[in-house]
Amino acid sequence: MDLSPETTAATPATEGYDFTSGSLCLDFVNTASTHEPVTGEDLHSYAHVVEWARQARLLDEEQVAALYGAATDDRSAADAAYAGTLALRETIYRLVTAAIRERPASDEDLAAFNSALTANLQNARVAHDDEGFYRMWRDDVLPFDRPLWSVIDAAAGLLISPGTLSRLRHCAGERCDWLFIDNSRNHSRRWCSMSGCGNRAKAKRSYARRKRAAPPLPIEAAGSPSESRW
Repeated sequence: MDLSPETTAATPATEGYDFTSGSLCLDFVNTASTHEPVTGEDLHSYAHVVEWARQARLLDEEQVAALYGAATDDRSAADAAYAGTLALRETIYRLVTAAIRERPASDEDLAAFNSALTANLQNARVAHDDEGFYRMWRDDVLPFDRPLWSVIDAAAGLLISPGTLSRLRHCAGERCDWLFIDNSRNHSRRWCSMSGCGNRAKAKRSYARRKRAAPPLPIEAAGSPSESRW
C-alpha cells in the first residue's frame, strides 16, 4: 500500500502547511483549527505527519522515502505512531495554553510531555567540526517518531523561556485555536493572520456598522396596515 500523501484521501492543500507562528512546536500545534474538540484536522494519517515534517525541513527526501517504505511494511506501527503524534500535539497545546492563561499545567500533561522528552534526549548528539561544537540528531536509526524529535525539543525550549512565554498569543478569531508568538512592535497582534481571521473579523465589524447605520424601515414596510394602526 502506497502511503504517500498524494495517494491518500484528504490530501493537504497544494500550497502546503502553515509555518508562520514563530515557533516550530506552535506550527505543529496549528495543524488543527481548534482543539477540545479537534476540528479542521490537517494531519489525516501518518503519511501527512511525514509530509508536514518534510515541509518543515525536519526530514530530507531520503528519510521521507524510508519512512514511507517502513510505514507500508508495518501499517500497525505507523498507525500507532500517528495516534501518538496527535496525542502529543494536544498535550503541547494544553501546556502552552496553560502558560498563556497563567494557569498551572496538569500533572497528566506534564508527565506525558516529560516522558516524550526523556525518550527524545537519547537521540541528541554533540558533534564537532572546523567551526566548533554543535548539536545534532543521531542518524543511525530512523524510527516512526523521527518527525517529532525537533518538535519536542522546540516545545521544551519554549516552555522554559519566560521572555517568549510572555509573547505567546491565542488567535482571537472565532473557531480558531491557532497559537503564535507576538513579535509586533507594540505586542498588540491579535490574529494568527490578517489575511484569514483578521480579515473575517474586520468584515464582520464592517457589516455590523452598516447594519446599525441603516435607516429604519417605513411603517408600511414593517408590517401590514392593520399592524401599523393604533
